[in-house]
Amino acid sequence: MKQLLTSVIVTAALILSAASAQIQNIAAGSLSATFVQGRIVSLRNQSGRELLQPSDAPLFAVVLVPKNNPGDKQTWLSASAAQTVTSAMVDNRLEITYANFADYQGLSVTCVISHADDDLRWDLRAGVPDNLIALSFSYPILNLAFGDEATSVALQGSTKGGLFTPALMKEGASSRVRQPGSLAAQFSAQLYTKDMFYTMTPDPAAWPKINHLVRQADAWRWFWNILCTVEGGNWSCPFPILTRYWQTPDGRDVTWHDAAELYKTWAKQQVWCRQTFLERDNIPDWLKQGPALIRFHRDWLAKPEMISEWVRNTWKNEFADTHLIVALWGWEKVHTWITPDYFPVYPDNERFAAMTNAIRPLNAHPFPWPSGYHWTLSFDKRADGSFAWVDQERFDQRARKYAIHNLDGALYERRASWLRGGVNTCLCPGEEWTRNWWNEEICRPLAKLGCDIIQVDQVVGGNFPPCYHPDHKHPKGYGRWMTDAITQQLISMYKTMGEDIADPVVCIEEPNEVFNHLVGLQDYRNCQVNYPWASVFNYIYHEYLPCFQSNPRHGDIVWQAFCAADGQIPHINAKKTIRRRHAAG
Repeated sequence: MKQLLTSVIVTAALILSAASAQIQNIAAGSLSATFVQGRIVSLRNQSGRELLQPSDAPLFAVVLVPKNNPGDKQTWLSASAAQTVTSAMVDNRLEITYANFADYQGLSVTCVISHADDDLRWDLRAGVPDNLIALSFSYPILNLAFGDEATSVALQGSTKGGLFTPALMKEGASSRVRQPGSLAAQFSAQLYTKDMFYTMTPDPAAWPKINHLVRQADAWRWFWNILCTVEGGNWSCPFPILTRYWQTPDGRDVTWHDAAELYKTWAKQQVWCRQTFLERDNIPDWLKQGPALIRFHRDWLAKPEMISEWVRNTWKNEFADTHLIVALWGWEKVHTWITPDYFPVYPDNERFAAMTNAIRPLNAHPFPWPSGYHWTLSFDKRADGSFAWVDQERFDQRARKYAIHNLDGALYERRASWLRGGVNTCLCPGEEWTRNWWNEEICRPLAKLGCDIIQVDQVVGGNFPPCYHPDHKHPKGYGRWMTDAITQQLISMYKTMGEDIADPVVCIEEPNEVFNHLVGLQDYRNCQVNYPWASVFNYIYHEYLPCFQSNPRHGDIVWQAFCAADGQIPHINAKKTIRRRHAAG
């Protein structure tokens, strides 16, 4: 009751203020937006139903740092901080300009709202004073009421399937999915019973962006976070943001598949969908025939002949004509995921190569997962503060100048859990040296050891930290160069591997649509979530790229059945298979 009263009061206040202010409307398709003095006060569907929850949410926000001290605390500045707001209709576009920010004179932001066929289109531009750096813009910020909380569902085009319900999210909880990265397909939707609110960014260049969802008391707060580094001057968002209201044409209940179908109409026109998987000529024939996958850990690799024996005596006997992808975890010299001092591999190059040479004629394909651009500086912290393994000196001599640096100029560092108290940094793929290092010092030796599939692991969906190193040849911070760098890496990786092994296959950890046509299979993890499963990526792109479940929960019948129905590559367990054979025998 209190929430309803507050909503009525806020709505009444907006109506009163609108009486003395200019009211401006923009409509497209079945969606109509109303603005008063730079604020969005209504978002209605064709039947007049209000989707927007009355709130004090600003239309946009910008994150700023001082140029003379970029490591200083970041300032979050919203539209409500502008002391001057002007708006006008220009050629059927509504342009709202916010200026005269008290402590940030010279800053201006212009929101442009227009119609594009069935979509409301949202564009953004800004003028940033020379003494500031703009790091991101959040836009448009929309609070969309749940309607019926029991049936309201939020969907994101994320790597793991991103399906949320209010009951499974605490108030204030959020989901942030980034492209390149965990935003595998750049759209999201709020589903009601018979209709939905849908938003997407038609951006084939994949500029860095985040789709942000926040669970509020009675609404989902949606916005796109545009990642950038604007060191003064004029800036325009390099892609538009589209929003749409959509109803099921036959009156049935809406599902997340409807949102995915809307997005697929755009996606199928992009470069990553020019050829289906079966039409591609950079894919070996065996991979098109439907292989299975198995994973062996370090305890198997301690005696690699056990892997050879299993493939020969178990797999080949049962499935003589079916190819098998043999994922190898723990092949690294020091320990699993400890990088990049990989060679000689565990337990030694000779026995490892003997294993790959033995299984490849048996239709088995060795598949190691080196850890992307990570460089482990220290591993396994002891009680006295020392480490069991340190690689700082070699890093300083060989790679420090190619490593990612933060905005404040400091070396990027991360304390991943598997380092047991240790630290790693990350090399910058925007530097040609790094891409060559990956190809020549990691991929080529693995190909020479008989591995015909290699995954760029821990670069989830092409994600790596933004780099602000002043001497690197790429633009500072977030930018299109990040997508371009991974694209160049994948193309050159295929070429390098192909010089030493026939029919190489490239993979990255977790999917992103931008790289579909550059990889041969996809490490998928959509079952590794606590919210309802939705195979958004696989649903949109199943004709273009096969997926496999990276960490299957062996023995979970529901999980296995879901993956089978979803069309994912079967991921089997060697030990369980051996036990079943012994029991049957």
